[in-house]
Amino acid sequence: MKKKVIFGLFLVFLVLPVIRGDMAVLGYHSVKINNYVTNINDYPNHVFVVSGHGLCLQYIGLLQESGNVPQFSKNCQATIYAVEKTEYNLHIIDNIENETDYYKTQTDPNKANYSIIRNIFESLSKTEAIKNVISEKQIPDSISLEEEDRYYSIDLNQVKEEPDKTDRRGGYFKELLYALLSSIALIIIMIIVRRKQ
Repeated sequence: MKKKVIFGLFLVFLVLPVIRGDMAVLGYHSVKINNYVTNINDYPNHVFVVSGHGLCLQYIGLLQESGNVPQFSKNCQATIYAVEKTEYNLHIIDNIENETDYYKTQTDPNKANYSIIRNIFESLSKTEAIKNVISEKQIPDSISLEEEDRYYSIDLNQVKEEPDKTDRRGGYFKELLYALLSSIALIIIMIIVRRKQ
């Protein structure tokens, strides 16, 4: 019996950190962050590779021509690298043997052989352009923000860590509701006070 209890406690302590890591913190809510690169067309001789890292599934893929950065989990950060097209195409041709893997690498890296993609990525001569890109953050419930758009412009002479522009969309309904309820409560208190006089 004692061994079963100890084994059960061991399992609980083994699983507990994993469960806690993805739970919402009391009094906080998640804000989705959409990231965009605005001047990707200024670099026609480059492709931009997005690499996700941190406490998440590793991701490596091409930045979309529209400049939309893929979404990651809340424990993940992305770095965007610039790679000259000639360098990128040379490594793709040299390192991937059949057209099926090549196609998967171009369209959906999550379905391709990850080790091939990682080897290609590591062998590329690349320039770090933007780092610390996140797709989600936790903020206090007292702040009525639901979504944020961050816009970056690439300058290959410097590494960006902060967006050039940020647009925020909030859930102002909660603030209006609180203001309305507070006003109603104040009116009721004033009516009760006047009646007692």
